[in-house]
Amino acid sequence: MSARRALRSLLGALTLITYLFMLAPALVVVVLAFNTSPSSTFPMTGLTFRWFAELAQDDAVLGALWNSLVLALCASTLSTVVGTAAALSLSCFRFAGRGPMQLMLTVPILVPHIVLGVGLLLAFRVFGLAKSFPLLVIGHMAMTLPYVVLTTSHRLRAIPANIEEAARTLGANRIQTFCAITLPLALPAVLASSLFAFMSSFDEVTATLFWLPANMQTVPTQIMAMLQFSVDQKINALAALLIVGSVVLAAAALALGRALSVDEQRPRGKRT
Repeated sequence: MSARRALRSLLGALTLITYLFMLAPALVVVVLAFNTSPSSTFPMTGLTFRWFAELAQDDAVLGALWNSLVLALCASTLSTVVGTAAALSLSCFRFAGRGPMQLMLTVPILVPHIVLGVGLLLAFRVFGLAKSFPLLVIGHMAMTLPYVVLTTSHRLRAIPANIEEAARTLGANRIQTFCAITLPLALPAVLASSLFAFMSSFDEVTATLFWLPANMQTVPTQIMAMLQFSVDQKINALAALLIVGSVVLAAAALALGRALSVDEQRPRGKRT
C-alpha cells in the first residue's frame, strides 16, 4: 500500500509540474497585464487597470476583435451545418465514393496551414477572385470543417441503430427521426465541434495572412503588427482578456455538455 501511495503521489506531482509548465507563460502574461510599468518586466512596480482602459479606446484593436468574432462565427456556423450533414451521410449511408469523400473532408487537418494558405490563394488567383471577406470565411471553413466531421461522425456511429429503427417503425419519416432522435443524441458532439471550430478560426494566423483583404486585421494579425515595434502593455491586456475568455467559454461548454449528458441519461417517466 505504501508503494502504491508513493507512486500515486509521484504521478500527481508530475502532473502538477506538467500543468504548471504548460500554463506558466499564460499566467505570466495575465499578471503582467496589471503592471504599472510600460514595459513587461519583473519585478512589478504596482497594479493598475490602465492598459485595459487604453485597450478599450484603441479603434484598431476593437476593429480587429470585431472582425475576428464575425469571421469565427460565420466560419464555425457554416462548418457546423455542412460538417454535420456530411458526417450524417458518411455515418448512416453507403454510397459510391464514400471513402474518397471522407478522405477529402479530413485532408485539411493533415496539411500544414502555410501550405493550405498558399494553395487556396493560388486557387483564388486562377479563378480571378480577389481577396475578400467571403473568401476568407471559405478558407477558415475549409480548415475547421474536418474537426466537425470527425467529432460528429464518432458520435453518430455510437448511436444505437435500433433507436432510429423504432422511430421509423412508429411512423416517423427520416426528417422526423433526425430531428426527434438523432440530433438530440448527437447535440453534445455538434456543440463541442462548433466551439472547437470557433476557437480554431478565431486563433488562426498563418493561413489568414495569405487570405486577408486589404485594410482588414484580425486579432492574431493585429497582435503580430503591434509586436513589430515593441511589446506594448496593451498586448498583454488583450492576451489576458483572450485567455480569460477562452477559459470561461470552455468551462461553459463543459457545463453545458454535462447538463445535456445528464438530461439524456435521466430516466423517462412512464406514460399513463
